[in-house]
Amino acid sequence: MERGQIKLVSIFAAVAFFVMFSIRGQDLPFSVIECIGSSITAGGFANILYKKLVWRLSRFTGVPNLTSITEVVFEFKHELVSGSDEAAPETRHYRKPGKIEITQSGSNIRMKIQTDQMKSKTLNGKFVLDDYNDYVLYYHYRTDSRGSANKRYPTQYGACCAEADMILGHWVGSYFTDQLTRGRIHFCSLDELRKKTDPNGSLYEYLSQESSKALKGELSSL
Repeated sequence: MERGQIKLVSIFAAVAFFVMFSIRGQDLPFSVIECIGSSITAGGFANILYKKLVWRLSRFTGVPNLTSITEVVFEFKHELVSGSDEAAPETRHYRKPGKIEITQSGSNIRMKIQTDQMKSKTLNGKFVLDDYNDYVLYYHYRTDSRGSANKRYPTQYGACCAEADMILGHWVGSYFTDQLTRGRIHFCSLDELRKKTDPNGSLYEYLSQESSKALKGELSSL
């Protein structure tokens, strides 16, 4: 159980026990049995309440709530090797935006991500407290290519570790796959990321107008 979940269940169980004991305290030993039963019932109710509602209150639970995020940006690079053996490979940086749908219950999280070339779904995901008492998101996922990219890229399985970036002000993850690809994922929109990191567009090559239209149209819903 999570830290906030244990706290809520303990409070409900303790309150139920003392309330029942104050009412039936004169009828021992049956009052003790009833108090224990009431505590178990109250604890079960608190557990359901936590999973459905209370976990969203981050001040009480501490668990980050990412369900309001609807856009992501993948950040990666490619090295282009020229025909000359002496020429150094040219590194090009890319950013590709996508849509994301997040469902969450406490520290457990599921995500669906889609761009104009792929669809990705988490196989499992969970927030974990690190040694500094900060929440870190770990998840495994499967990615399937779509459209014309389906013939060029096979199904990939990968893992990602994400945490809140205090400088950028949003969640950022580092991912890798079984096809030896890797990069970063920003849990924000492309416009937001450009304003924060590269307002002049000098470092990254952005998507063509066709891809932007696909993002706004075809990818408007998952």
